[in-house]
Amino acid sequence: RLASRAAFEERRKQAEELKRKQQATATKRKAQQQQQGQPQGSSPGIPQMNVQYNHFHQQQTHQQQQMQAQWTAAQQHLESVLSSDSTASPRQNQHQRQQQKNCRTVPPKSQTNFSRQVPPPPPPPPRVQQRQPVAVPISPPQASNTKLTTSDIKRNVLLQWALIPPAYQQLKPVDVLISNIQIALSPSVGIQPHPYFAKWKPISQGELAIPPAGAMSGVFVGPDDKTLKKTVNKIRFFLHPDKLPKDLTEEQSFVCRIVWDIINDAWESHKTGVPA
Repeated sequence: RLASRAAFEERRKQAEELKRKQQATATKRKAQQQQQGQPQGSSPGIPQMNVQYNHFHQQQTHQQQQMQAQWTAAQQHLESVLSSDSTASPRQNQHQRQQQKNCRTVPPKSQTNFSRQVPPPPPPPPRVQQRQPVAVPISPPQASNTKLTTSDIKRNVLLQWALIPPAYQQLKPVDVLISNIQIALSPSVGIQPHPYFAKWKPISQGELAIPPAGAMSGVFVGPDDKTLKKTVNKIRFFLHPDKLPKDLTEEQSFVCRIVWDIINDAWESHKTGVPA
């Protein structure tokens, strides 16, 4: 029992000694903190950060005060100049008022918004217009005194009478060809005039139109198939090789054959509805 009591007393003394040391250390630290102005429980680096922040805040405040004072002085000086210069020209007064307005509307640099300015979007690229293919019109050759070949005559008939400009790729409607057939039989295509060609009586599109629109009112609605068929047969009869005069030249006979073939092709295209 005596040994156990002695051991207990020894441990109690050690605990009291440790407690006194901890209290002494805490008291010493508290005294150091009070001398340095550091709040209790804070780390040693915080007072230095507080001092730096206070110094930075004082500098910013001082700069703002200086800028505000300069701004106020400049505005007062401008107002005094404007008030004293009452005899200036209207243009100078307008310029000075504009400067004063700009000075009043622009805030000090310390109060401007330093937010990031977003640059404007780039302009869209220019649209490239696709060039449409343009049909180059083929001008018919001028009539001359020289004798033309059959190829030149055929070309003149197609360009001046048969094909649709400016592409010259499709035949004209049969009613248009019939109403202008005298062009293909004229000297403009490169042949000599003949009295037989003058016997053809021109037929207008109105005479081929569906009555009464074409015959009475003068408004062209569309060709009448019956009238058109009679007229085509009349042209076939007029240009039939057995009905042609015997004194026709080779070029004149050649033109009659071309006109015969073109009228037949245009009539078949009209009946089927397929462009020739």
